[in-house]
Amino acid sequence: MTKTGRDQPKPDAISQNRTRSYRSPLRERRANATRRKIAAAAECLLVSSGYADMTVKAIAREAGVAQQTVYAVFGSKRGILAALLTRIVYEDEFTELVERALDSASAYESLRFSVSLTRRVYESEKEGHTLLRGAGVLDLELARVEEECEARRREHTAPYVAHILSGRLRPGMSLQTAQDLFWTLTSRDIYRMLVHDRKWTADAYERWLLHLLASALLGPEDAPS
Repeated sequence: MTKTGRDQPKPDAISQNRTRSYRSPLRERRANATRRKIAAAAECLLVSSGYADMTVKAIAREAGVAQQTVYAVFGSKRGILAALLTRIVYEDEFTELVERALDSASAYESLRFSVSLTRRVYESEKEGHTLLRGAGVLDLELARVEEECEARRREHTAPYVAHILSGRLRPGMSLQTAQDLFWTLTSRDIYRMLVHDRKWTADAYERWLLHLLASALLGPEDAPS
């Protein structure tokens, strides 16, 4: 039987899982420092030598880490390109916003932070595209990189939405439906259609997305009046 928003565990019931899933800020900052160092080395090689010569071995040497560390952090050369495209997510300021979204006692405020994070990621990707294309990364490979970014986003969406919205969903809505809606509405395709194609301002996009998510997901006690 599908659980409704009323049936979802209350925030206190999932608090024990929060520490394991998300709440290790110091460890996350240390990991992000390693990610930034490797990404910076990859960018340096892209600019100086081009995509073809940006090997994992060369990146590891430039970053001063073992090749195994590069693979452990990013998985593959394509994973490194994905990191360069969305490198803002490894910045401390971004991590702080994520923590505020996760810690907020208000579901609406959690969504507000989430929407701001979504906007920042997609705005920052323009610079990443310029870097990768300038280094000789072809459109086909870029499309595959974006597919990897999207796969990671989908993987992270489910536990994130469960963390900020469990017990706060509108009556009759299952957590899975909420996760699917959040993942769909925060997609880069919608951002591009509205901001790039229809020439919406980023502020207008952010206001629209927050209103839509709150209206679609939150119960009356959590939605803004």
